[in-house]
Amino acid sequence: MAQYFGFENGANRAGRPCSVLALLENEGGSAYAVEGAEIELPPGLALIRAPETLPATVDFGEQATLRWDCLLYTSDAADEED
Repeated sequence: MAQYFGFENGANRAGRPCSVLALLENEGGSAYAVEGAEIELPPGLALIRAPETLPATVDFGEQATLRWDCLLYTSDAADEED
């Protein structure tokens, strides 16, 4: 289950790198596999680096953090909502 998904820092500025985080926590009864973690960015964000490796599994009660490094190239992207 994703406990958090969003920007690492609350204030992001145009022209500066920023990180998008996914904090996963296994609240189930057994380990689960992490497969195909991808991100689709809105206009105004460019992907600099995706997670290099994904954890094979997340054991019960454990957490895993995935980080995508991005570049915010317009100030409007931080304010847009779907």
